[in-house]
Amino acid sequence: MINEYIKNAGIAQLNEMQVKMQEVYQKNDAILLLSPTGSGKTLAFLLPLCADVVKNGSKALILSPSRELSQQIFEVLRSLKSGIKATLLCGGHSTAEEEKRLREKPSIVIGTPGRVLDHIRRQTFAASAINTWVVDEFDKALEMGFSSEMQSINDSLTSVDKRIFVSATSSVDITPWTGEKTVETLDFTTETPNDNLKLMRVTSPEKDKLPTLQGLVTTFNNESTIVFCNFRDTVERVASALEKDGHDVVVYHGKLEQKDRERALFMFASGCSAILVTTDLAARGLDISQVKHVV
Repeated sequence: MINEYIKNAGIAQLNEMQVKMQEVYQKNDAILLLSPTGSGKTLAFLLPLCADVVKNGSKALILSPSRELSQQIFEVLRSLKSGIKATLLCGGHSTAEEEKRLREKPSIVIGTPGRVLDHIRRQTFAASAINTWVVDEFDKALEMGFSSEMQSINDSLTSVDKRIFVSATSSVDITPWTGEKTVETLDFTTETPNDNLKLMRVTSPEKDKLPTLQGLVTTFNNESTIVFCNFRDTVERVASALEKDGHDVVVYHGKLEQKDRERALFMFASGCSAILVTTDLAARGLDISQVKHVV
């Protein structure tokens, strides 16, 4: 069954972490998967989860801290062509349409903490029917302030017998979420880094680092580049300066409308825009291939 999913997704071979996760999934009720962003964690938990749903009729809830990551998980699930009925609950979608899809009793529900909790409170989502609970980018969800929402969701999941927490960093404590259960930890955060990765330190001679950044980006010759900034206002200022230099730039941050965020990601991922200027919203979970430079 899993081999068929792998073939459907066009994957030639699973990595060590993805193979190990299948073994651990079968034998443990509480799992902590630690692996760097971009290592294939989504596929690692989706493959055994889908097999469990098909074989045993399990129902699963997958939480992630952002709409984009939730949508990405949903798309990976669709690529497996498992035939499993699934639905997506997150901002940017009509709640009425979501309620309609929930009435069709999907086996897998994917969503953000706020939207999922809203459906639970309005009794449009039967949390008590869920057997498996997955939290992707668990550490990021806590960092973004979703602890209260996730605790409320956890309290509503009265029938859950398997919990999976996925994180890119090891500085997480899942004990409050697992109770007395023994946690099986898969730690792949110490894997050998990419040998092709080159790290450079660029020092600005001035307090205002923008001119130095502009000069640096010019040397990239319009190759795919992500520029991270601490604040939304800085994102807009940097993007404006780079556009004046003649670069094709898109911005991505939490203040944008959902449709504008989706458009920005599409423009960058498709190569229509060479530079993505963003806050740390894009730092975790998003799978964008062929990025040459990160600043």
